[in-house]
Amino acid sequence: MDTLLDLEERGWQAMSSTSPTDFFEAWLADDALMVVPGMIIDRDTFLAAVGSEEPWKTHHIAEARVITFTEGCAALLYQVTAQRDGQAPYVALMTSVYARRNGHWKLIFHQQTPAPPA
Repeated sequence: MDTLLDLEERGWQAMSSTSPTDFFEAWLADDALMVVPGMIIDRDTFLAAVGSEEPWKTHHIAEARVITFTEGCAALLYQVTAQRDGQAPYVALMTSVYARRNGHWKLIFHQQTPAPPA
């Protein structure tokens, strides 16, 4: 679990920086898909957008757990609370599915389920 949680944390750190693209180019599988509120996006669409997103100011990962499907495929599930400057906190349940490809864990699927308003 520590390896996948570390990768996910590094992803959040990249999204908290002003130049996240290099990390995501290396981290995402070529066929990666993401389900985010309101849309399904592929790797190229994500890479084109991530550099223009406002960085996250803070984030906190909680209740992380791993489901192992096979030796080379696992899912990391967790809750995140993140916030951008001047915006309300974003609280969501996350699922990131990783596969070992060429000896490295690559993100192949990610889904965000926003928590209902309090």
